Amino acid sequence: TEKFNDKEFFQQMRMSRNTFEALFGIVEPLFRTDHRRSSFNYVVLFHNALFYTMTVLILCFFRLNKDKRYNKTEDRIKLAATLRYLAGDTVHGVESQFNLGKGSFCSNILERVLLAINQRLKSASREAGDNSLYCKEHLISLSKQFERKRLAKYNLENVFPKIVGAVDGCQIQIQYPKEADNPKLYMNRKGFYAICLMAVVDATGNFISFTTNTPGSVHDSTCFKTSALGQAIKQGLFGDDFNLVGDAAFKSCPDVLTPFDRAGGNDISDSGAIYNYYCSLLRTIVEQAFGFLHSKFGILSRRLSHSLQVNKLIVSCTILLHNYIRKSENTNISESVQCKGEAAQGNFYNSAEHQHSFVTKNSLCTKKPKNLTDNRDTTRVRTQREQIVKLLVEGKFKGKTDQ
Repeated sequence: TEKFNDKEFFQQMRMSRNTFEALFGIVEPLFRTDHRRSSFNYVVLFHNALFYTMTVLILCFFRLNKDKRYNKTEDRIKLAATLRYLAGDTVHGVESQFNLGKGSFCSNILERVLLAINQRLKSASREAGDNSLYCKEHLISLSKQFERKRLAKYNLENVFPKIVGAVDGCQIQIQYPKEADNPKLYMNRKGFYAICLMAVVDATGNFISFTTNTPGSVHDSTCFKTSALGQAIKQGLFGDDFNLVGDAAFKSCPDVLTPFDRAGGNDISDSGAIYNYYCSLLRTIVEQAFGFLHSKFGILSRRLSHSLQVNKLIVSCTILLHNYIRKSENTNISESVQCKGEAAQGNFYNSAEHQHSFVTKNSLCTKKPKNLTDNRDTTRVRTQREQIVKLLVEGKFKGKTDQ
């Protein structure tokens, strides 16, 4: 790694040199522990007690010497090789670049480093309080952050209720999971084997909750309901105060604001279309986070070819590294998809063309919006959605027209 300049190092490892050294400092204690365990991992039995005692003493002597000869360089290379592999390089390329023996990376290095990253970064997040999603104070902080970062951008602070984050699912392609109890469950509707990554993202693009334990054939709403966060929400974690925002796949999930469904030929009124527009704007952050994750860690853009356990570890580590890198380097996810026209700048209601069409139709001010209910929606979400539409129509539209 020392042969790269700073720019090349960032391209190879997807992080700066200082961030890499800080990460190595976090995972090094586990590397040192594994080194001590692997230096004495067998028992020699002799019938003669004298020879047995001498053998134990000799092995202990070599064990102490090995501890003294512990070299950080070897473990630093293993961490760098794993990061390079997650960035998108092949196994053969990693072994050639870091002078590793053929087959040694997958058999001796990859899983060990992934376990260390997964364990240490999760511990570091818990110590910093980043994963205290089940704490009401943290929920209040997340909702204020979402209001400041996302709602204020479109002048929707007093329209949408307290939103904690955006939820969505992503299919991660894997090879045939032969060690699974029922491999056919991992075949998704697109025709390939996958695991479902279900994640919740905050207003800045950080993953605040995720799970990789669901097969690819399971629907997104079921993945969310069976996750730890989904179960906690079902038991009243959010109460009547907080919500998530998601797409139409989460209609049957409690405490998730979803757009009006156009499926089945449903005719959505103008007010429903406005609600759908802003609901889509608010949940784009989770789509951007998935895109950022795939672009930074190229391994997710191809089929994962390891065991099911290692594949899940790879996905988990990329998410933890995503959060760690953004926090360490203070980077933000930019709005990669910008809407065109007046609506992109929050001037949707100032557009003379739209004001004229809405006023002449008189569908927002006098007529009751059509098809604002869905049998699959929960009562609380349906009520909140109708209140939001009412605020959008009466609060924003009439206010703009009066001016």
